[in-house]
Amino acid sequence: MSELGQNVNDTILLQAFKNRYGSTISAKVVTDPLTRQSKCYGFIKLTSFEEKERALVEMNGVAILGKPIKIRYRFIPDILFLIRYNF
Repeated sequence: MSELGQNVNDTILLQAFKNRYGSTISAKVVTDPLTRQSKCYGFIKLTSFEEKERALVEMNGVAILGKPIKIRYRFIPDILFLIRYNF
């Protein structure tokens, strides 16, 4: 997701999703390693495929701390599978 406000942290992001989607298990706001300031994007992990699909539609444009967020699906391939089968 992108367009996060500068003050959104992991806890705020997690609660924004966990309140609506019980299968939310983690949230990570990406920060600059030197300044520790938010890079204004992050990741959410949900275990339910149905809730992932709903969140893509329902949370896109929802304001967190007064700023609308943008959400898109990102598929992260299984690295062990890719290595094992020489992809």
